[in-house]
Amino acid sequence: MAEHHPLGDIEYLRETLLRSYRAGFPIIKELIQNAEDANSTHLDFGWTKGLDHAEHPLLKSPALFFIDNGDFSDNNAKSIRYIIGGSSKPNQEGAIGKFGLGLKSVFHLCEAFFYLSPELEKSKYERCSIFNPWAGAGGKDEFHVGWDNFSKQDQEKIRAHLKPILDKKVYEDKWFILWIPLRQAEHKAAHDEYENDGTGLDYIVRDSFPDVPTFLAEDSIQYQIALLLPLLGHLSNICFWEGDDEKFQINLCNAKRQKFANLVENKENFIHGNISLKQDNIINYSGHEIILTQQCFDEIINSPDLPKKFKNIKPHCGVVFGTITYPLFNQSIKDRESTLSIRTSVFLPIGEDICIPCKSDKSYLLLLHGYFFVDSGRTEILGLDKETLIFKPLLSNDTKDDLLKKNWNKQLYETLLNRILYALNKFVYDLKISGNVVSVICDALLKSNLFQQKQNIKIICKDKQWVYRIKPNVNEWVLLDIQQKILIIPRPSQEVYEKLWQCFPGLIDISQSTCLSLFNTPNLTPNKDGDRWTDDEIIKVLKSVEAKDIFENRNYLEYITSFLKQNPHCIEQVQNSLCLLTKQALCSLDHQTVIQNKFSIQSFVKLINSQNLLSIDCNNFQIKRQLYILNLEILIIPQDLNITSTNAQIKYRDAEYLFIFIAGLLIKTNQVSEVTSLTKQILKVAAQHINQFRGENVDLKFIIGFNCQNNQYELFSLRQLDHTKSSQRLFKGEQANQFVNGLKDALLDSNIVLINSEIADLIYGSQSINTCNHKSCLELLKLIPKLNYSDKRSNLLGRLLPYV
Repeated sequence: MAEHHPLGDIEYLRETLLRSYRAGFPIIKELIQNAEDANSTHLDFGWTKGLDHAEHPLLKSPALFFIDNGDFSDNNAKSIRYIIGGSSKPNQEGAIGKFGLGLKSVFHLCEAFFYLSPELEKSKYERCSIFNPWAGAGGKDEFHVGWDNFSKQDQEKIRAHLKPILDKKVYEDKWFILWIPLRQAEHKAAHDEYENDGTGLDYIVRDSFPDVPTFLAEDSIQYQIALLLPLLGHLSNICFWEGDDEKFQINLCNAKRQKFANLVENKENFIHGNISLKQDNIINYSGHEIILTQQCFDEIINSPDLPKKFKNIKPHCGVVFGTITYPLFNQSIKDRESTLSIRTSVFLPIGEDICIPCKSDKSYLLLLHGYFFVDSGRTEILGLDKETLIFKPLLSNDTKDDLLKKNWNKQLYETLLNRILYALNKFVYDLKISGNVVSVICDALLKSNLFQQKQNIKIICKDKQWVYRIKPNVNEWVLLDIQQKILIIPRPSQEVYEKLWQCFPGLIDISQSTCLSLFNTPNLTPNKDGDRWTDDEIIKVLKSVEAKDIFENRNYLEYITSFLKQNPHCIEQVQNSLCLLTKQALCSLDHQTVIQNKFSIQSFVKLINSQNLLSIDCNNFQIKRQLYILNLEILIIPQDLNITSTNAQIKYRDAEYLFIFIAGLLIKTNQVSEVTSLTKQILKVAAQHINQFRGENVDLKFIIGFNCQNNQYELFSLRQLDHTKSSQRLFKGEQANQFVNGLKDALLDSNIVLINSEIADLIYGSQSINTCNHKSCLELLKLIPKLNYSDKRSNLLGRLLPYV
């Protein structure tokens, strides 16, 4: 019984404990914690409408009961006796509640509670009693009628009421019952002499519960309870009752976890298991735990500023991942939004989970456990900002005790973060999680502050990184050393994906020594864009492809284009490879394919420096094909691609090859316009080399012109044209006019040549060559050429007389 003035206890409960501790499910969590600390394997709890024929008034009220098969020692009985003053757990190694509130939390629900357990020989304390904070000296309650005594008859009535549960084999040897009469209006305290003292202490708190508490009626309660089990070392079965009906039963199956007391320091211990509800497997989990041996923790434990009650704490931490499946029989649960819940815990949850939505038919859990120092309400880890998941700066008013606890937490938290990827790897391979599900989990993790905060990423990925690796025979999520190079390639369409290694065989060699991953994959790495591709690696890929196969299929071509655009830093250095690949393709593709894939080819070719491109307008496909084959440094491309090449810079060697190519063309009547057009286009970019060409290839016949003497088109050399020009017989034009015909008749030597005006201007300048008119004819006659017979000269004379 409480042994000091009761109103002090009531005020303490109202003003101190309950203000810092939430009602509802956290109370259930604390009582589950107590059952775990008592080494219970089974816990039955539920709601009952009360005992109609009980003697004690509180037993007639609706109540919650808790039954476990744990140990209830004399020391436990003592701790209940002095529950308001403190806990017996602080020096108990491995006790979850050593930093918590335990049974004190039930006063959210009641004004007093009962507890029962089998008699223990030579016990110093009562094992079946009522804890009533309203009772003063001698156990006398002056505020409630009939609350002082818990009779043997009432004790037997509770046991009889709970007999269907107590008859379970698990309760054959030991059991502990906690009976919590839910607060009702009639439980109000009578003030008597205190009525006018201003305290208003008529209830501990004012919430009443005429029916089943709402937090127990929620559909999700069974999942909330089930998610408490993975890090518990003893509890494996929890049942909830409503009246005589078992509403749900949660079972922990195939569980592997070492008891805390048996853990070996600095040795990793694996955790796994599954949890079922109504025989449906709802949770599968896997992870690991470890007790660390690091000097920083020893220094804190040995510090004289750390309270003695914490000297037995261990730097214990664990990381667990789990999947949560909502069964079909519960539609309201099944339709809830899927999330990844990140939970910080000291065995049991601390505060609220951080939930990140994810697109899946399941939900997922990341449980981060550490033997942390927490606040009085078990809602926060000291020093940790729950929203950002990083440690807050130390405060100027922190005591030495505070500083030690926060430093402990920070060191433990950083170790915990560093173990996340190891646990994820184990979870994925233990539970055979599919690649798609792993992507969902990783995507949610990346959206959380675990990965949004750079300082967290630095710790998480200090040694390892988690990457989706693609290889010719297998694609899988892998845990890699942080030094492993990761190269990202664009995410291909299904068609490209199926032929990726055949179409781009250079990737095979690269994948043997380097990790290849796909763009926009939620890899857990310090650098989401991966490492830089080198020029040599890009060139290896480009050289490995069959140009025709790539350019024939627009999907393949668009893929390699996106690959190159993803690595803009390399594009300038791989120009030769780009030109070669394009040239090979143009040499092998038919015109129709080029037109069909025009925009895809255009996008690829635009990656090439425009100075290296020469766009040619030519309707003769055979001529174009021969041009593509030429061994040029500049890349010839069809004008159909609509890529301008006005700033093309052609070297003398390329110009020479092109002029030689034109010289070798067999001129047919239907090719004159093609050859003329081709000559103009080449001269436009190679005009600066004409003088050098005069010195080295003056006799090469590559300029198309009309030989008036033979009345046909021919190819002329620069020497021929220069000689014809010097004799004033070279004119602009492509067809003979009346002056040309007059000259042809009048001159004994009728070697007159007409060349295209643009070609003439490109070779000689715009003022050097004139058209054949009266002025140019008179200029020619001034040279006193040998004339033909008089009757042959009359035509020309008639044309010139009007101008003389």
